[in-house]
Amino acid sequence: MLIKRAIPVVAITGTPGCGKTTLAEKVKAQLGDDQFVFLNIADLIKTRKWYSEWDDEMNCSIFDEKLVCRELEKIVEESKGKKGIILEFHSIDFLKRKFIDKVFVLQTDTNCLWQRLEDRKYSEAKIKENVEAEIFMECLHSCQDRFGEDIVECLASNTKNDMQNNIDIIVKYLIKN
Repeated sequence: MLIKRAIPVVAITGTPGCGKTTLAEKVKAQLGDDQFVFLNIADLIKTRKWYSEWDDEMNCSIFDEKLVCRELEKIVEESKGKKGIILEFHSIDFLKRKFIDKVFVLQTDTNCLWQRLEDRKYSEAKIKENVEAEIFMECLHSCQDRFGEDIVECLASNTKNDMQNNIDIIVKYLIKN
């Protein structure tokens, strides 16, 4: 059973390139950061050096899961008085089940995802790895396994209409909780 906090902690997750950061920024623009805390975990890992080493081949950090969990828990504890916390990261299955109230997993058509990653100048190997992860719905399944299907909601993330729909869904969830 999940422990209900005074404020909800929501995660936006999905394969790199599915639109997590863009969605989180648009939700932030609508809700404002005076009452809600928005945490881009990738940025925090990088700027606060919450990683143990760097993978040059894949151009990414190998983050320290225990350290990230401890630091995020501190941030949540320090956020009393806010209405909610929104986490954004490509992989949240290292977080404790009791830490998250709702998970929104973005899913993107593989052709669309491939194009987005090419536009970011990802290597072909990294693009293939991420597209394959999307095909097998790795993020969705890992979130369902970790947090339970009852709090995981899958959202399409291909079009501007999808984006607006996703903003509306997340804002509605945060406002009513």
